[in-house]
Amino acid sequence: MAEKSDFQKRLMQIGIDGVLSASIAVGNRLQLFHALAKVGSEDKPATPAQVAEESGCKERYVKEWLSVMATGDLITVTEDEKFFIKKENIAERLEQGGMMCLDVGCGKGFHAVLLAQNFPKSNFTGIDVTLEAVHLANQQRKDNGETFDNLAFIQMDGAKMDPDWTEKFDLVTIFDACHDQMRPDLCLKEIYRVLKPGDALGLGAMWGQERALKMLKDAGFSNARIVATPFYEGSTLYVSTKD
Repeated sequence: MAEKSDFQKRLMQIGIDGVLSASIAVGNRLQLFHALAKVGSEDKPATPAQVAEESGCKERYVKEWLSVMATGDLITVTEDEKFFIKKENIAERLEQGGMMCLDVGCGKGFHAVLLAQNFPKSNFTGIDVTLEAVHLANQQRKDNGETFDNLAFIQMDGAKMDPDWTEKFDLVTIFDACHDQMRPDLCLKEIYRVLKPGDALGLGAMWGQERALKMLKDAGFSNARIVATPFYEGSTLYVSTKD
């Protein structure tokens, strides 16, 4: 059989990625990732039946979905066909607790909720310029039955944060929101202000890299670096610390 051309390989990969993306969307909508994380772990992987029972979905379809996720290296499958979500390296400081973390442009609160859930000993604040987003974030917590003492959502402009927040936070994240700001340059300068010296910013943005790195440098982040995001190639992740 003739070897496939680069173009054919590219088309095939697009098709594979399309199926994987659609499956991720389905899993998110049906809370399958949440169900798997709840009933399965690296020490005690879950069967498709356990995930199906937790999610309220049919086992036959859940098994197919789990297989797709495992094929895409998003979850791990054992030799006896049990599944779990592998925990990534978790920052020691977050586990020990006491960290103050801020998510700018939090939207419905997806990232802030996820972090608060996984690091209950640290504190998280999500801010968004629209009151509607803050209401949605709080409503999502209510709908999911999730309540956290270490999480709050506040309506606030990322380009004009609370004056009392100077050097308050150990970690600031802003995912897919900075490039939508009216003045992203002011937002980055405010983030620099509210960060403690030596602590970190994680920025995910659909920007040209040259422009993003320049804005970060102008805001005071002189050591910004790009981190690969193989499962989200449409966005670039920048990590930097405050000098």
